Amino acid sequence: MQAIHPLTTINNWGLQTMNRRAYQAGFFYPAKKEECHKLLKECIPSSCSQVFETPVLAGIVPHAGWTFSGPTAGKVYHSISVDGKPDTFVLFGAVHIWGVDKAALWKEGKWESPLGSVEIDYEFCEQLLKSGSSWIEANSNAHIQEHSLEVQIPFIQYLFPNAKIVPVMIPPSVDAVKVGKCVASLLEKSNKNIVVLGSTDMTHYGSRFHFTPAGMGEKALEWVKTQNDHRMIQLISGLEEDKIVEEATKNHNACGAGAIAATVAFAKARQRKSGKLLEYTTSWDVYPERKVDTFVGYAGFIF
Repeated sequence: MQAIHPLTTINNWGLQTMNRRAYQAGFFYPAKKEECHKLLKECIPSSCSQVFETPVLAGIVPHAGWTFSGPTAGKVYHSISVDGKPDTFVLFGAVHIWGVDKAALWKEGKWESPLGSVEIDYEFCEQLLKSGSSWIEANSNAHIQEHSLEVQIPFIQYLFPNAKIVPVMIPPSVDAVKVGKCVASLLEKSNKNIVVLGSTDMTHYGSRFHFTPAGMGEKALEWVKTQNDHRMIQLISGLEEDKIVEEATKNHNACGAGAIAATVAFAKARQRKSGKLLEYTTSWDVYPERKVDTFVGYAGFIF
């Protein structure tokens, strides 16, 4: 009998599949279940005063350490939970590693976290690969050390314990829009309740990131908030998907421009007219230092 790797499982189709370990547990978020639950309770609002005219079908969430960006992400997840319980989350992630030139899909198995494991929606992944083969490929290796989607998993498990996921890393290219439209097209033929989430942080500013076009100090922080990140926020709110990658390439105001473009393209194809900004903040606003030197912007949107 052939030996099976410790991280290999057998799925419902009789195929050997590889599980993804929680690579960043203990760094971006707690490594223990109890500590995750405690911090998630702090990040996710207990109630929502907003009334939505239509169900939330997509969102954009940050992916920094929960201490900094968790409450912003939590507002998005809570808004989704107000309308119901999605069967599957299609997750569009940023790309922080080299060599990922085509949208990379983890198509089978499970992803682990301190809260347990979440199942990949293998059936939808197969449909996505078939419909979007020009822009998407099965590439699990790209995901192994990428954190932009991993930090979302416990949020999903906590609020939507029965949901499955479809993790896709989206490079910042013109094909990102095509991926979003492809997912939208598939949903027209599906009876599943599916929500799309794009993962990105905004401007990474300061000496640590070698990006200081507005100098240093409070004026630089104000420039990021009112100009650099503001431009990207306007493009997202206005569903201008074709301008997002170019804007981020030129002005460094999103590390997940491909994920944003794909999410916005999906929302627009599904007849949304605008995006709603739930919260914008920066790491400096969360934890002010004695001087304004290095900080990152975070935004949470729903569509």
